[in-house]
Amino acid sequence: MLAYNTAALTTIGINAPRKFPKNETEIFPGVFDMPGTKGVPVSDWKRSKEQMEEYARLRKGKVIK
Repeated sequence: MLAYNTAALTTIGINAPRKFPKNETEIFPGVFDMPGTKGVPVSDWKRSKEQMEEYARLRKGKVIK
């Protein structure tokens, strides 16, 4: 499913960029805490994103090998 969605979004991005979804909740509605879904709460997703950004910052600074 992820590969299919990625291919579909790539096609839209190349052929019809104005139709490309404006935010991640449009692209992955089941992942986010939206009415009628059982997705991951937005606060958990934001915390994970912050952790990934911190890891990338440390990795670029060669703190982590």
